[in-house]
Amino acid sequence: MKDTLTLAHINMNVILRNIENLCRIDETAKSLVASDDIAIGFRVKNGPSCTLRFSKGECEFIRGTARGRVLLYFKSPDHFNAMVEGTANPIPLRGLFKLGFLTGAFKELSALLERYLRPSDEDLADPVFRTMSTELTLYTAGYAIGEVGTVDPMSKGIGGSMPTGEIVLEVANGPSLVIYRDDKRLVVERRRSDSSRAAMTFSDMDSAFAMLTGTIDSYSAIAQERLRLRGFVPMLDKIDKLLFKVSEYLK
Repeated sequence: MKDTLTLAHINMNVILRNIENLCRIDETAKSLVASDDIAIGFRVKNGPSCTLRFSKGECEFIRGTARGRVLLYFKSPDHFNAMVEGTANPIPLRGLFKLGFLTGAFKELSALLERYLRPSDEDLADPVFRTMSTELTLYTAGYAIGEVGTVDPMSKGIGGSMPTGEIVLEVANGPSLVIYRDDKRLVVERRRSDSSRAAMTFSDMDSAFAMLTGTIDSYSAIAQERLRLRGFVPMLDKIDKLLFKVSEYLK
């Protein structure tokens, strides 16, 4: 069962956050915001907050702070989740005359991201599209580990008991995420680490795509040497459990 507060955190700190990566790797996304200079704040009552700042074709995600020329308010986590699903509208607290950006470029960015995260067979026939889809899917799964391991009632005990140190989730010669526990939450960052205690490494983008989309399980991937595990086993075991929970939220 999905917890609505956890889902709101995933929708904000995973899905909206991924727009930052979308604008970094996709030329169409960059062109949609090439001439914009605007910040949009999202604030959920009794829930998460963030800011998306757009400037010269780039996007910056700022966690935990809702500020900008446009400020959108949501009465509850359910209200925010409904907005993401397209069945509700936000309450604009500031920037009413700038809402054209939301119904224009931002709406197109959201549709493009959804296409990458829920690609058709025709889309995946394009190797460039498939590679970018896999990269964005990896970020989605990795970022969601942090939210599930921090907020989800059934899983935050796993995240809270994560041993000290960094875990790497990566594709060989490709994108990399670092996961670690700080005083408040399970943190996920897009970067590399030379001092990780554990790592999960996919042999290539095709292997990452196969496992992240459920066409191959972790045991088969390990047996076929498409997934390599190294380091402190208890950390890897916790990440595996969190990934299983993540899959329930991202269905």
